[in-house]
Amino acid sequence: PDRYRCVNFHFSEPMFEMLILLFTDRNRPLNFAQDSDIERKTLCRPKGYFIHDLERKSRDWIYQGIIILMKADSPDACFDLLMKGEIDAVAVNEFLGWTKVSSLGLKGVAEPLRWPLSIEGLNVVFSKKHWRGTTHLYRFNSGLEELKKSKRYDDIVSRYLGLFWAQLE
Repeated sequence: PDRYRCVNFHFSEPMFEMLILLFTDRNRPLNFAQDSDIERKTLCRPKGYFIHDLERKSRDWIYQGIIILMKADSPDACFDLLMKGEIDAVAVNEFLGWTKVSSLGLKGVAEPLRWPLSIEGLNVVFSKKHWRGTTHLYRFNSGLEELKKSKRYDDIVSRYLGLFWAQLE
């Protein structure tokens, strides 16, 4: 009840789930196979990006001082800090991370760890104040469920993932 988004918006079922990965400098390997491996590490996330995956009930990393979180002005700035050795990892979704590795010329230098930091869904958001917000939510979720049951959902995701990976080559 004290969270603005929860009070004011309906969230659909996830349309797609993304991995949140730790991108590291290959020359300074970081082991992350379980949460205890991250203690005393410095992570960077751009200002304005969510941090709920670092602060959920089972993982109160920031408040308890388990990690140091640096907030840079942009994803580029986070990767710059990584290359300067000022942080241990950049914590972003796999698509943003790989896009930055490619555009900043860091292929073979910066790479993600295999173990994801979290898995986050991409949802459609409907205002609870809209007179048909709840109806839109139910209709969307119903349509998404039917689409996911069909081969069409997998075709759509595969096509767009293929286009994404192709643009990085």
